[in-house]
Amino acid sequence: MGHRDNVHLTRCYVPHVSEARQRITDDPKLRGLLAPDVPPARVLAFLIQFSARGVSMTEPVEGWITRAGQRCTELGFTRLGKVLCEHAKHEAGHHQLMLDDLALLRERWVSMGHGELDSAQLLAQPPTPAMTRYVTIHEQTIASEMPFGQIAIETEIERMSTVLGPALLDACRRALGDDVLQSMSFIGEHAALDVGHTAMNEAELDRLLAEHPELGAPLARIGGEALHIYLDFLGDCVNSGDRLLEPDASLPS
Repeated sequence: MGHRDNVHLTRCYVPHVSEARQRITDDPKLRGLLAPDVPPARVLAFLIQFSARGVSMTEPVEGWITRAGQRCTELGFTRLGKVLCEHAKHEAGHHQLMLDDLALLRERWVSMGHGELDSAQLLAQPPTPAMTRYVTIHEQTIASEMPFGQIAIETEIERMSTVLGPALLDACRRALGDDVLQSMSFIGEHAALDVGHTAMNEAELDRLLAEHPELGAPLARIGGEALHIYLDFLGDCVNSGDRLLEPDASLPS
Protein backbone atom coordinates (compact mmCIF):
# COMPACT_ATOMS: atom_id res chain seq x y z
CA MET A 1 0.00 0.00 0.00
CA GLY A 2 1.26 3.53 0.69
CA HIS A 3 3.13 5.19 -2.14
CA ARG A 4 2.67 2.24 -4.46
CA ASP A 5 -0.96 3.25 -4.89
CA ASN A 6 0.16 6.65 -6.19
CA VAL A 7 -2.89 8.23 -4.57
CA HIS A 8 -1.31 11.68 -4.46
CA LEU A 9 -0.39 11.47 -8.13
CA THR A 10 -3.92 10.41 -9.01
CA ARG A 11 -5.54 13.13 -6.94
CA CYS A 12 -3.22 16.12 -7.42
CA TYR A 13 -1.57 15.63 -10.81
CA VAL A 14 -3.42 13.38 -13.23
CA PRO A 15 -6.58 15.50 -13.56
CA HIS A 16 -4.46 18.40 -14.79
CA VAL A 17 -2.62 16.39 -17.45
CA SER A 18 -5.41 14.14 -18.74
CA GLU A 19 -6.23 16.40 -21.71
CA ALA A 20 -2.64 16.32 -22.96
CA ARG A 21 -2.52 12.53 -22.51
CA GLN A 22 -5.70 12.09 -24.52
CA ARG A 23 -3.97 13.63 -27.51
CA ILE A 24 -1.66 10.59 -27.75
CA THR A 25 -4.55 8.59 -29.18
CA ASP A 26 -6.58 11.44 -30.68
CA ASP A 27 -3.97 13.43 -32.62
CA PRO A 28 -5.14 13.41 -36.26
CA LYS A 29 -1.67 13.28 -37.81
CA LEU A 30 -0.69 10.26 -35.72
CA ARG A 31 -4.03 8.55 -36.31
CA GLY A 32 -3.50 8.97 -40.03
CA LEU A 33 -0.05 7.41 -39.77
CA LEU A 34 -1.43 4.47 -37.80
CA ALA A 35 -4.37 3.84 -40.15
CA PRO A 36 -4.60 0.34 -41.69
CA ASP A 37 -4.54 1.72 -45.24
CA VAL A 38 -1.56 4.07 -44.84
CA PRO A 39 0.86 3.73 -47.81
CA PRO A 40 4.06 1.89 -46.85
CA ALA A 41 6.23 4.64 -48.32
CA ARG A 42 4.58 7.21 -46.04
CA VAL A 43 5.35 5.13 -42.96
CA LEU A 44 8.95 4.63 -44.07
CA ALA A 45 9.40 8.35 -44.78
CA PHE A 46 8.11 9.16 -41.28
CA LEU A 47 10.53 6.68 -39.69
CA ILE A 48 13.44 8.19 -41.64
CA GLN A 49 12.61 11.71 -40.49
CA PHE A 50 11.92 10.60 -36.92
CA SER A 51 15.28 8.84 -36.72
CA ALA A 52 17.18 11.72 -38.33
CA ARG A 53 15.53 14.56 -36.43
CA GLY A 54 15.32 12.57 -33.22
CA VAL A 55 19.10 12.45 -32.81
CA SER A 56 19.28 16.08 -31.67
CA MET A 57 16.17 15.57 -29.50
CA THR A 58 17.67 12.57 -27.73
CA GLU A 59 21.40 13.22 -27.39
CA PRO A 60 21.01 15.97 -24.71
CA VAL A 61 18.61 13.94 -22.53
CA GLU A 62 21.25 12.41 -20.27
CA GLY A 63 22.69 15.86 -19.55
CA TRP A 64 19.30 17.44 -18.96
CA ILE A 65 18.28 14.84 -16.41
CA THR A 66 21.66 14.97 -14.66
CA ARG A 67 21.59 18.75 -14.37
CA ALA A 68 18.00 18.70 -13.12
CA GLY A 69 19.00 16.14 -10.50
CA GLN A 70 21.91 18.28 -9.38
CA ARG A 71 19.65 21.32 -9.07
CA CYS A 72 17.14 19.30 -7.05
CA THR A 73 19.91 18.31 -4.66
CA GLU A 74 21.01 21.94 -4.33
CA LEU A 75 17.46 22.91 -3.36
CA GLY A 76 17.19 20.18 -0.74
CA PHE A 77 15.26 17.58 -2.75
CA THR A 78 18.05 15.09 -2.14
CA ARG A 79 16.25 11.83 -2.80
CA LEU A 80 14.73 13.02 -6.07
CA GLY A 81 18.05 14.51 -7.12
CA LYS A 82 19.76 11.18 -6.60
CA VAL A 83 17.03 9.30 -8.45
CA LEU A 84 17.25 11.64 -11.44
CA CYS A 85 21.04 11.44 -11.64
CA GLU A 86 20.85 7.66 -11.53
CA HIS A 87 18.12 7.57 -14.15
CA ALA A 88 20.18 9.80 -16.43
CA LYS A 89 22.73 7.01 -16.81
CA HIS A 90 20.10 4.84 -18.50
CA GLU A 91 19.61 7.49 -21.20
CA ALA A 92 23.26 7.62 -22.25
CA GLY A 93 23.91 6.94 -25.92
CA HIS A 94 20.30 6.37 -26.94
CA HIS A 95 20.74 8.70 -29.91
CA GLN A 96 23.07 6.07 -31.36
CA LEU A 97 20.05 3.78 -31.75
CA MET A 98 18.50 6.41 -33.99
CA LEU A 99 21.65 6.69 -36.08
CA ASP A 100 21.74 2.91 -36.49
CA ASP A 101 18.04 2.86 -37.40
CA LEU A 102 18.54 5.66 -39.92
CA ALA A 103 21.21 3.70 -41.78
CA LEU A 104 18.93 0.68 -42.15
CA LEU A 105 15.92 2.77 -43.10
CA ARG A 106 17.88 4.53 -45.84
CA GLU A 107 18.82 1.15 -47.29
CA ARG A 108 15.16 0.14 -47.34
CA TRP A 109 14.22 3.47 -48.95
CA VAL A 110 16.65 2.82 -51.80
CA SER A 111 15.54 -0.81 -52.16
CA MET A 112 11.93 0.41 -52.58
CA GLY A 113 13.04 2.56 -55.51
CA HIS A 114 12.81 6.00 -53.92
CA GLY A 115 16.35 7.07 -54.77
CA GLU A 116 19.27 8.05 -52.58
CA LEU A 117 19.07 10.00 -49.33
CA ASP A 118 22.14 11.56 -47.79
CA SER A 119 22.49 10.93 -44.05
CA ALA A 120 24.51 14.08 -43.49
CA GLN A 121 21.81 16.16 -45.14
CA LEU A 122 19.08 14.48 -43.14
CA LEU A 123 20.92 15.09 -39.88
CA ALA A 124 21.72 18.69 -40.83
CA GLN A 125 18.10 19.71 -41.38
CA PRO A 126 17.24 22.82 -39.35
CA PRO A 127 15.22 22.16 -36.20
CA THR A 128 11.47 22.48 -36.38
CA PRO A 129 9.74 24.87 -33.93
CA ALA A 130 8.77 21.90 -31.78
CA MET A 131 12.38 20.76 -31.56
CA THR A 132 13.43 24.23 -30.41
CA ARG A 133 10.62 24.32 -27.85
CA TYR A 134 11.70 20.93 -26.51
CA VAL A 135 15.15 22.28 -25.74
CA THR A 136 13.64 25.39 -24.20
CA ILE A 137 11.28 23.62 -21.80
CA HIS A 138 14.14 21.50 -20.47
CA GLU A 139 16.52 24.40 -20.04
CA GLN A 140 13.88 26.62 -18.44
CA THR A 141 12.80 23.88 -16.05
CA ILE A 142 16.37 23.13 -14.97
CA ALA A 143 17.11 26.82 -14.36
CA SER A 144 13.85 27.51 -12.54
CA GLU A 145 12.94 27.13 -8.88
CA MET A 146 11.16 23.92 -9.89
CA PRO A 147 13.92 21.74 -11.39
CA PHE A 148 11.94 18.79 -10.05
CA GLY A 149 9.62 19.53 -12.99
CA GLN A 150 12.01 17.21 -14.84
CA ILE A 151 10.31 14.23 -13.18
CA ALA A 152 7.01 15.38 -14.71
CA ILE A 153 8.65 15.65 -18.13
CA GLU A 154 10.10 12.16 -17.76
CA THR A 155 6.77 10.79 -16.57
CA GLU A 156 4.86 12.08 -19.58
CA ILE A 157 7.42 11.38 -22.32
CA GLU A 158 8.22 7.87 -21.12
CA ARG A 159 4.57 7.07 -20.49
CA MET A 160 3.87 8.18 -24.07
CA SER A 161 6.41 5.60 -25.28
CA THR A 162 4.47 2.81 -23.58
CA VAL A 163 1.20 3.90 -25.21
CA LEU A 164 2.29 5.05 -28.66
CA GLY A 165 5.31 2.79 -29.09
CA PRO A 166 3.44 -0.52 -29.43
CA ALA A 167 0.90 1.08 -31.78
CA LEU A 168 3.70 2.41 -33.98
CA LEU A 169 5.46 -0.95 -34.01
CA ASP A 170 2.25 -2.69 -35.08
CA ALA A 171 1.45 -0.11 -37.77
CA CYS A 172 4.96 -0.21 -39.23
CA ARG A 173 5.07 -4.00 -39.21
CA ARG A 174 1.67 -4.08 -40.95
CA ALA A 175 2.79 -1.61 -43.61
CA LEU A 176 6.38 -2.71 -44.15
CA GLY A 177 6.69 -6.29 -42.89
CA ASP A 178 8.13 -7.85 -39.75
CA ASP A 179 11.72 -7.16 -40.72
CA VAL A 180 11.19 -3.40 -40.34
CA LEU A 181 11.43 -3.94 -36.59
CA GLN A 182 15.19 -4.39 -37.04
CA SER A 183 15.37 -0.72 -38.02
CA MET A 184 13.11 0.46 -35.20
CA SER A 185 15.44 -0.26 -32.29
CA PHE A 186 14.87 3.11 -30.60
CA ILE A 187 11.08 2.82 -30.64
CA GLY A 188 11.15 -0.87 -29.74
CA GLU A 189 13.53 -0.43 -26.82
CA HIS A 190 11.64 2.50 -25.35
CA ALA A 191 8.26 0.82 -25.75
CA ALA A 192 9.60 -2.01 -23.57
CA LEU A 193 11.94 -0.31 -21.09
CA ASP A 194 9.79 2.73 -20.42
CA VAL A 195 7.16 0.58 -18.74
CA GLY A 196 9.55 0.22 -15.80
CA HIS A 197 10.77 3.79 -16.11
CA THR A 198 7.21 5.10 -16.02
CA ALA A 199 6.42 3.13 -12.87
CA MET A 200 9.52 4.58 -11.21
CA ASN A 201 8.74 8.11 -12.37
CA GLU A 202 5.18 7.91 -11.09
CA ALA A 203 6.30 6.56 -7.74
CA GLU A 204 8.80 9.39 -7.32
CA LEU A 205 6.28 11.98 -8.42
CA ASP A 206 3.80 10.56 -5.92
CA ARG A 207 6.36 10.83 -3.13
CA LEU A 208 6.99 14.46 -4.03
CA LEU A 209 3.27 15.24 -4.08
CA ALA A 210 2.73 13.50 -0.75
CA GLU A 211 4.87 16.23 0.82
CA HIS A 212 3.91 19.05 -1.56
CA PRO A 213 0.39 18.47 -2.94
CA GLU A 214 0.23 22.11 -4.03
CA LEU A 215 2.77 21.28 -6.76
CA GLY A 216 0.35 18.97 -8.59
CA ALA A 217 -1.04 21.52 -11.03
CA PRO A 218 2.28 23.32 -11.73
CA LEU A 219 4.03 20.01 -12.36
CA ALA A 220 1.21 18.87 -14.61
CA ARG A 221 1.58 22.05 -16.66
CA ILE A 222 5.25 21.26 -17.21
CA GLY A 223 4.65 17.61 -18.03
CA GLY A 224 1.65 18.35 -20.22
CA GLU A 225 3.49 21.03 -22.17
CA ALA A 226 6.45 18.69 -22.75
CA LEU A 227 4.05 16.04 -24.02
CA HIS A 228 2.32 18.48 -26.37
CA ILE A 229 5.71 19.56 -27.70
CA TYR A 230 6.82 15.99 -28.36
CA LEU A 231 3.55 15.18 -30.12
CA ASP A 232 4.04 18.32 -32.22
CA PHE A 233 7.51 17.00 -33.05
CA LEU A 234 6.04 13.71 -34.21
CA GLY A 235 3.63 15.68 -36.38
CA ASP A 236 6.60 17.56 -37.83
CA CYS A 237 8.17 14.20 -38.70
CA VAL A 238 4.96 13.15 -40.46
CA ASN A 239 4.95 16.40 -42.46
CA SER A 240 8.63 16.32 -43.38
CA GLY A 241 8.31 12.64 -44.25
CA ASP A 242 5.47 13.49 -46.62
CA ARG A 243 7.72 16.07 -48.26
CA LEU A 244 10.27 13.35 -49.01
CA LEU A 245 7.60 11.69 -51.13
CA GLU A 246 7.00 14.76 -53.28
CA PRO A 247 8.41 14.77 -56.83
CA ASP A 248 11.91 16.28 -56.95
CA ALA A 249 11.90 16.54 -53.16
CA SER A 250 14.92 18.22 -51.62
CA LEU A 251 15.90 18.55 -48.00
CA PRO A 252 15.92 22.01 -46.40
CA SER A 253 19.32 23.31 -45.41
